[in-house]
Amino acid sequence: MNEMNPNSTIFAFATPPSAGSRAVLRISGANSFSGLESMTLVSSGGEGGNIHRAVLSLGCIRFYAWIWKFPSPASYTAEDMVEIHLVSSPPLLRLLEQKCMEIGWIPAQPGEFTARAFFNGKISLTQAQAVNQLIDAYNDAQIESAISILSGTFNRWITETYTTLAELTAKIESNIDFSEENIELITMGDLVDELSELEDKIGSLLADVVEKNRIDYLPKVFLAGITNAGKSTLLNKLSGLDRAICSPLPGTTRDVLGAVWKHKNQEVLLCDTAGFLDAPDDDYLTQRAIRHSEMLIGESDLTIILFDAEKNIDRQMQLLADSSAAVNNGRKIIAVNKIDLLPDEEVEQQKRKLTLHYGIEAVTISCLNGAGLEQLTVAAFSMLSDMAVTAASGQITLDLRARNALTDVVCSLRMAREDAQRLNTQESLLGLEVIAGSLRQATEAMGILLGKDVTEDVLGEIFSRFCIGK
Repeated sequence: MNEMNPNSTIFAFATPPSAGSRAVLRISGANSFSGLESMTLVSSGGEGGNIHRAVLSLGCIRFYAWIWKFPSPASYTAEDMVEIHLVSSPPLLRLLEQKCMEIGWIPAQPGEFTARAFFNGKISLTQAQAVNQLIDAYNDAQIESAISILSGTFNRWITETYTTLAELTAKIESNIDFSEENIELITMGDLVDELSELEDKIGSLLADVVEKNRIDYLPKVFLAGITNAGKSTLLNKLSGLDRAICSPLPGTTRDVLGAVWKHKNQEVLLCDTAGFLDAPDDDYLTQRAIRHSEMLIGESDLTIILFDAEKNIDRQMQLLADSSAAVNNGRKIIAVNKIDLLPDEEVEQQKRKLTLHYGIEAVTISCLNGAGLEQLTVAAFSMLSDMAVTAASGQITLDLRARNALTDVVCSLRMAREDAQRLNTQESLLGLEVIAGSLRQATEAMGILLGKDVTEDVLGEIFSRFCIGK
């Protein structure tokens, strides 16, 4: 991030610059309201005191827009803010952008709106990072974690703990300053108790915190089998989405399609792959899709090998045997689909044959009527219980920097407590200065989560990950 000018008024589109029903231009700074007036021809009352329908002028161009005003300090950035909502027409957006620069507003840098919120004391650094996590989230676990941090509960806990540490440090330093007068603002016994309580509380939180990388990765479950075995239908059924195109024509799926598969509060990524052809044709794209599927299946966390109950099981096993990746993967489930089309005796015969061949019990399903899908789901998530991402309400995830900061706090508190215990029993010649030093280190480490004394390079690295307009 380049150096920001906090006195400037910045603007950026918070929506993609493409054709659509709505675009949102966001402005923040001292000149937000006055600059808006210079392009407003007519403004009428709207839904509330700070929401107006207006006619804006861009030279010879006139257009209707909704204007949302957010006076400081109640806005997101704690500055005067404006949002202009208009039809998303790329030529119109370019004219509006040019007008903004003529007014004197400055194009915002990536993350600058959130950076201003941080610098103006509206949010902590941890909350700022949660904003970006929420924007980039692609699974429920990431959303739950970001919302938990943004709710403010965690931030209040950090602030209270930081204040407690700072007060303890001040009391110990006062004991040092008034040692000749025999004045104690806190006794060693009380200090040991408070340090023990803090150490336990922070240590317990650290044990419950989820690593950010842990929820950023969803285990991959690949569907393998011959063409028309029902893989695309199964993907749609299990994910609850109409994600894959289903067709009786062979080779419909060429690209690898993915959708989040949820069970209770856990998530994995379910992927549909190109089916293996019984009689491969000369279609180059189809053959390339199959080779690509074979490569990806070999890297999956779990493979569900799907058999078509209507077709020759022995031939299907042979085709899959030619793709060693599909059958040699460490975690796999064997499933027979379309059991609704066969008598129960034939289904059981096929199940026994597959169970004997692969050495694991096959499951029987029908994507048409849903039979066996619950059993398949339970089996898959049981096999991935050590990997599946859990989306729990209230869970907190922290990156390595924040986790290291909390670890440093616990270590410094432990050192201070042990030194205080020894000093309290007169078993140490160490003075209060050593305890005060450990407490200062704990306070500084906790301050990292609030963004106190963080270097410009670290802040630049954090906010550079944001998209423009956020």
